[in-house]
Amino acid sequence: MAEDVKNPSLGLQVAAWCWAAGWRGQDLRTAIAVAKAESGYRQDAKNVNTDRWHSTDWGIFQINDHYHPVTDTIKQKGSLTSGMPM
Repeated sequence: MAEDVKNPSLGLQVAAWCWAAGWRGQDLRTAIAVAKAESGYRQDAKNVNTDRWHSTDWGIFQINDHYHPVTDTIKQKGSLTSGMPM
């Protein structure tokens, strides 16, 4: 079952984070749609790729650590939003 069906408030929480980050209008709608498609709004989403770097995609937006290095804190907590209240 999709995460947002089990907990519909996750989408609202992601929307609040995106709003707080300054996204508005179509950018806000796009960010929310990307978060849903990439991770189902799961903060702890992690995907290890089979590329030549064995890169990993992290968090609700599945940020790739080869192209956009992430901090050790994010890796330890498994979340790009680990400092944000849920």
